[in-house]
Amino acid sequence: MKKIIILFFTTLCVSSFAQTAFPTDNAIWNEEYRISPYGFHQYGIKGDTTINDLLYQKLYILSDTTLECINEQSLPYGFIRNVEQKVYFKPYYWDYPEIDILLYDFGASVGDKIVHGGIMDHTSFYLDEDRYSIIQKIEIENNKKVFYLDKSLGLNDVWYEGTGSYRGLFGTIDNYIPLYESFPNKLVCFKNNDIVEFLDNPQCNRCFCTPDNIDEIRMEIINIIPNPTTGELRVVSSEYRVVSIEIFDIYGRMQEIPRFARNDGGNSPPFMEGWQPQADGVVINIAHLQAGLYFVKIVTEQGEVVKKVVKQ
Repeated sequence: MKKIIILFFTTLCVSSFAQTAFPTDNAIWNEEYRISPYGFHQYGIKGDTTINDLLYQKLYILSDTTLECINEQSLPYGFIRNVEQKVYFKPYYWDYPEIDILLYDFGASVGDKIVHGGIMDHTSFYLDEDRYSIIQKIEIENNKKVFYLDKSLGLNDVWYEGTGSYRGLFGTIDNYIPLYESFPNKLVCFKNNDIVEFLDNPQCNRCFCTPDNIDEIRMEIINIIPNPTTGELRVVSSEYRVVSIEIFDIYGRMQEIPRFARNDGGNSPPFMEGWQPQADGVVINIAHLQAGLYFVKIVTEQGEVVKKVVKQ
């Protein structure tokens, strides 16, 4: 069994424990979606805002492995709020402005039943008073609590204080019921203030691996804008000759996409042959897709790259 590395520095732990149970800025979760062929995706906290006179941290789905991809046009995925040792989440698109979903309670004791009040289903969120976790055991590792729990779906879970669930940031409320023992989400790395505090990456001994199939493609050469989008995506390649484009949901299912509109006014089939890079790129309409996270596979003559896009 692969050893999970939990890296906590004593001086940092003591000070952070006294202040908050969860990061408030400059934090990244890297997760593996086991049932998707492009299964790694990242969440990041950067900046804060005030909602109903309460302070929240902004949580984003990242299109890259750093927080530098967040700009003024980036819309948060939702908002994190720390109350003592409880961690709440408010989705960006949410019909209940006065209600938050309880993700974690790091102040709970053995035997406590944690009622989360909501579920996550394919990146969408719903109220659900029947979703709960029951704490079975608490251990201390490197001055941090590790919680072992049973969930209302009949699954077990492990929480790491200040980090989250080993099933991923939203593993506490994910509505996916696995057919086998393997759960679709798995936390592989957590970084806070550029310090790796949790590492269990099956692909390499780093937070982020370089996929073999990207070859020599520089990811920044191929861009997808706007991201997030409500419908229109523009794939722009300044150097590489794009051969085809495919879109997959988080479960690895290919999505139907309409014909492309090019800047010359013509149309190309969904899987382009010999499209030459142009300044305005190729426009894809994904307005028909459900809101959520998708993977855009862009194949060029030099190799392929997978970009993430959020459909709102």
